[in-house]
Amino acid sequence: MTTFVRMTLTSAFLVSVLSSPASAQVHDLSVSGLKIGPKRAKLTDTRPVRTGRIIVKINNEGSETLNVADMATLDSAVTLNITQLPGPRACGLPTVTPDFSKKATPPFSVAPSKKLKLRYAVDFGCGSNPEVSIDWSFSMTLDHAALDGNADEDTSDDVCPRQPAGDDKGCGKKISGGARIEPTVDVDDRRSSLSLVKSGPYTVAQTNMVFVDASRPTMANGTYPGAPDRTLDTLIWYPATSPAQDSPLDLTGGPYPFIVFAHGLGSPNNASQVLTTHLASHGYIVIAPAFPLSTFLAPGGPSTADQPAQALDVAFLIDTFLAFNTQPAHMFEGSIDPDKIGMTGHSNGAMSTVITTYDATLRDTRIKAAMPMSPPGCIFQPGWYGAVDIPLMVLHGDNDLLVDFDGNAQKIYDRANASKSLVRFVRGNHMNFSDAAISIGLDDVGGCAFLPDAMTLETQFTALIAALGGAPAFVSDAGCSTSFCDGPLDPDAMDPFRQLDLMLYAGTAFFESTLRNNPVATAYLANELDATNPDIVRTSE
Repeated sequence: MTTFVRMTLTSAFLVSVLSSPASAQVHDLSVSGLKIGPKRAKLTDTRPVRTGRIIVKINNEGSETLNVADMATLDSAVTLNITQLPGPRACGLPTVTPDFSKKATPPFSVAPSKKLKLRYAVDFGCGSNPEVSIDWSFSMTLDHAALDGNADEDTSDDVCPRQPAGDDKGCGKKISGGARIEPTVDVDDRRSSLSLVKSGPYTVAQTNMVFVDASRPTMANGTYPGAPDRTLDTLIWYPATSPAQDSPLDLTGGPYPFIVFAHGLGSPNNASQVLTTHLASHGYIVIAPAFPLSTFLAPGGPSTADQPAQALDVAFLIDTFLAFNTQPAHMFEGSIDPDKIGMTGHSNGAMSTVITTYDATLRDTRIKAAMPMSPPGCIFQPGWYGAVDIPLMVLHGDNDLLVDFDGNAQKIYDRANASKSLVRFVRGNHMNFSDAAISIGLDDVGGCAFLPDAMTLETQFTALIAALGGAPAFVSDAGCSTSFCDGPLDPDAMDPFRQLDLMLYAGTAFFESTLRNNPVATAYLANELDATNPDIVRTSE
């Protein structure tokens, strides 16, 4: 991932004499140096951000004095390219700010054979590879014409890194043989919370099981006449002895906490494997049923009106898996801790999470922690949450085109009981909580295309409100917006890799804190999650 950053050149610079004679060129600038330090930025619990330095040297190789009127002009001419190297984590861009330790301000002139030295502070708080490995590389380009309108007569030396050629010593980090490469920085992350955001110690395997609840029917849906039972094709991720499909359970860390993941409307049940596999690597058994009438292949089309039945599907599956605990020779025998059950879900599945956690009739009291992501929640009015006070953490982007933040996540947080937290992803969108955002580049505009039309959705919500008891049960569309998918996609929306990583940071810490009482996770949520990630705003009570 490469980000192109205009260096904020309201910073310090020095003008000094070069030893080389003036060039025969009239208008000719060169980049003679780009230095980044330290080479290794060590992060600790007491020092979660390491400040380094960037020094840029620009030479006037021409025969005419360069006049720079203001910093904005200088800023337009210099571009710093920051590249995150491959690794298991996606990070926010290092913050580059002016270094005024040796202050000077324009207007100024750079005479022939003189140079400009620019200094910056750069803050490192994250790296793609937490251990000893290179995380960031830097390069830059210079645009002479942006300074005074004169095109550079020798553009071969306007970039860094640059290989030596003739009298040109090149630019960049010097390696064997005199070659030059991009300067790099290794972020050596030794914070204790790193254990939450890295893959856990367990090998993860997956299996698939199909369950049939013959005691309940599947309702009619559009042209679909319904069925006498509920069939739940379910994926399971779990700590295993090997990564092969259906591998034996790793018994060394059991019994394990148990998490139910609920998929979105028109989504498959494997839509969030980034999350489900990550949790399994930390010692969780995670299941994801394909709900009969809300998957992308639902007969009659995906419907949110089936929410009450989905809540009962979750209860049925919890019953089923807890029964495996006492079933001799079953692969999950003795594997699940019945006192450590949580639920999460995305979009329509986030609504299922909220209903299964709070609804007076449908609530499953075995759920001890709930993490809905982008939940439609405006229909749950004050009073609906009753006295339920299990830990709740709502994740939602404030650039969500499908489910707006203020009308849904904010209302859920305001109306629910403590303990609760609301994690707002700044410029985060809806589909970035799904693997499809990175696997096929699906953004919110594309996600809108998978939804039923507005009239169909309104009909479904009307049926859902009635099924949940309506106004007497504190469920209504009072105060709910009828618009969705009606805004342009923010061109500066959060990068999907970044949003998925932040989801893992928050989600793993939440379940570790609430289900395992992990003090590192609790401290991370309280002190570090939003403090070290400026694209997160966390409110808690």
